[in-house]
Amino acid sequence: MDIYRFLTDLAVRRLLLGTILALAGAGSLLAAPPAGRGAGTVLAAGGAVLLLSGICAGLRARRGARGYPDEYRAIARTLGLRRSLGLALRLELLLLLAGAVTAPLAEGDSFLRGAALGAATTAGILLLFDGIHRRRLPSHPPAWYDPAV
Repeated sequence: MDIYRFLTDLAVRRLLLGTILALAGAGSLLAAPPAGRGAGTVLAAGGAVLLLSGICAGLRARRGARGYPDEYRAIARTLGLRRSLGLALRLELLLLLAGAVTAPLAEGDSFLRGAALGAATTAGILLLFDGIHRRRLPSHPPAWYDPAV
C-alpha cells in the first residue's frame, strides 16, 4: 500500500467532501429553531475540524510524495496512521455516548438538546468514516520491517 496515495485520497476526496456536506448541513440548521441551531453549531465545528484535518493530511501527503520513496518511512507512517485512527475511533465513541446521554437530560434547553443530538450524529458519522479507513490499512508490518532502523 502506498501510504502517500492513501493519504492524498483520504484528504482530498473524502475529508473535504465531508467538510462540504457538514458545513452545508450546518448552514441550513443555523436558521432553524433553537434545537436546530444547537445541532448546526456542532455540525459547523465538526466541518471545521474535518477541513483542518483534510488540509493537514493533504499537505503531509504531498510533502511525503515529493521525497525519495523510502519503504521504511512509508510503513512507519502507515502504522502511525492506523494508531491515530484507532485513537480517533475511541474518542468518537466517547463523544457519541456523551451526546446520547446528554440529549435526554437536556429537556428544558432545546439548544443544548440539539447540540447533544448534533454531537452524537457527527460522532457517529466520523466513527463510520474512521472505521472504514482504518480497515483499509494493513494491521501488521511486513516480516522484513524492523522499527529500530
